[in-house]
Amino acid sequence: MELRGLTAVLLISILPVFVRLLQSGLRKPRNLLLAYLGLQIIEAAVSLGFGPSTSFAFWLYIVGSPIRWVLYVALISEIYAAVFSNYPGIRTVIKSSMLSALLLASLFSSVLAWYTWREHAVWAGHLYYFELAQRTVLLTLIFFVLLLFVLVSRYPLRADHNLLASSLGFCALFSLEASALLLEWVYPGVFTRQLNLVLAGFSTICYVVWAVNLRTSTAPAVIRRPEPATAAHEDDLLQQLSAINATLLRAFGR
Repeated sequence: MELRGLTAVLLISILPVFVRLLQSGLRKPRNLLLAYLGLQIIEAAVSLGFGPSTSFAFWLYIVGSPIRWVLYVALISEIYAAVFSNYPGIRTVIKSSMLSALLLASLFSSVLAWYTWREHAVWAGHLYYFELAQRTVLLTLIFFVLLLFVLVSRYPLRADHNLLASSLGFCALFSLEASALLLEWVYPGVFTRQLNLVLAGFSTICYVVWAVNLRTSTAPAVIRRPEPATAAHEDDLLQQLSAINATLLRAFGR
């Protein structure tokens, strides 16, 4: 009952973000963010209406998860492209690195699945391999999400307010999901109920903060400007970022 109530609150908290994002005037990656929110709304509504343990909810999870993985990769790539629009070297290297890391992680998980095939051949209709693929994708992408947190917190990037609010909102939600998955992986079935409750509660908080921080399409773009006392330091950081970008452009011949 507690989880059902939190799921209802979670569903209610997603809807304002969806509506305010439509009104935000944000261009990229708005469409992918709306697709992500739409998928979250569907899954929460199904869990609330049919229950999380029903056959319908299970097959929605099986069908929806690969869509979610592709959406995550595309969304994180587009967030980097939008936030680092003035730094083509950095965004190109990060995108290439992310795709390469996903490829290597997928190859590793395929080898692991091959070696454990006999052990898990009949386990829940090969659901083991499905979960292995999900862990591979999420635990690889979490590195690039955390990297985005570090870069945004360190460098005074000039970006639209709604872009930063939406990027950080999505990244916070993604980090929660990946962290819960990691704990479930380390302690399978031990803290499942508690993790679901904590995940639903903190996700609701993230959606509320995200909705509050979104502005309407008439709001001017907000640019992070340094205070007078720290202007020199932040100018140094921007020069450092430009130097990194120039080095990467030269290294990759662009």
